[in-house]
Amino acid sequence: MSETWLVRETERPAATLDLYCFPPAGGTSGLYRNWHAALPEFVQLHAIELPGRERRFSETPFDNMGLLLDELVPVIEASRSPGRPFVLFGHSMGASIAFEMTRRLCETNRELPALLCISGRKAPQTPERFSFMHDLGEAEFIEGLRAYGGTPEAVLQNEDLMELFVPLLRADFSLFETWSYTPQPPLRVPFVVFGGEDDHRALRDELQSWRIHTALDFQLRMLPGGHFFLRDDEERMLAELGQVLLSYADLKQADVLAG
Repeated sequence: MSETWLVRETERPAATLDLYCFPPAGGTSGLYRNWHAALPEFVQLHAIELPGRERRFSETPFDNMGLLLDELVPVIEASRSPGRPFVLFGHSMGASIAFEMTRRLCETNRELPALLCISGRKAPQTPERFSFMHDLGEAEFIEGLRAYGGTPEAVLQNEDLMELFVPLLRADFSLFETWSYTPQPPLRVPFVVFGGEDDHRALRDELQSWRIHTALDFQLRMLPGGHFFLRDDEERMLAELGQVLLSYADLKQADVLAG
């Protein structure tokens, strides 16, 4: 089962930390293809492959957050080495999935991630500034994708490709647009939030508002670029994330020595 959901470009048997990366709407595990080689040696990267894309193209994509988590939480649990810490990272839609997965783990008394990394997604309690897209007509939906960014213009203008991808994209937008946020106590998980300085979909104040969701440490790291800053300057993003993970590892080592 985990082989279906998780893509590992390279196996690192000596790794001491698992990093699970969730894609944005319409995204695939390919977004994280280059990350493994650039991250510290102690990190084992697992890129999440959701149904409806790449090797799972023939499968029906999820359009409901709760049903997705019902399937995905046991997969993550089964893939982990007992006692080995893990980190969840998600960009845009993937950030919503990672956050809700952490809350589901908390609700069901499972082990929580050592860190939660949120990228390019405003805090869920902040007001929605954009109209929902998932139920728009075809032409309006494609115009919405153009404004959203991330889909190449050549793809948007290719009717055959759009016929294939629009159902997936609608399902993904439905997944997070119909997700109903409910307030809960802060998580005992530290948060690191990444944002693009020119991302109009996740403004600095909206990113800072994730602060209320953690009872532990909180960091906000702003990088140059728009909504897909992590792809447009991958080297910079990986340097930032690597620094975060190394800082975590140093803190854990200090705790061990102090103990």
